[in-house]
Amino acid sequence: MSRYPGMAQAIAPPTLSGVAFMGFETDEPEQRIRLKEVMEAADITIGELWLQYFSMSGAAGEYEVQAYVEGVLSLPATERELLAMAANEICSGAGPDDGLPS
Repeated sequence: MSRYPGMAQAIAPPTLSGVAFMGFETDEPEQRIRLKEVMEAADITIGELWLQYFSMSGAAGEYEVQAYVEGVLSLPATERELLAMAANEICSGAGPDDGLPS
């Protein structure tokens, strides 16, 4: 029995005209899940992800990125794409300081 009678449990939020309630776009939950899986598989921390993302002109702060990864905050599609690119670069070994002389 549900802890909250009358509330149905859903995997994805209900949508209206292709945009989910609470500001989440319909493809956002899948993007978030995939990002979180990559982060866990590659042992990427929020701080590492944010640093790489920020170095690529990401606009969200570290706390916003953490809230997004945890499913609390929605981010615009361009910021989500930058986060995915940042995770891919970390996995491929490219870091924020690559190309800088040491």
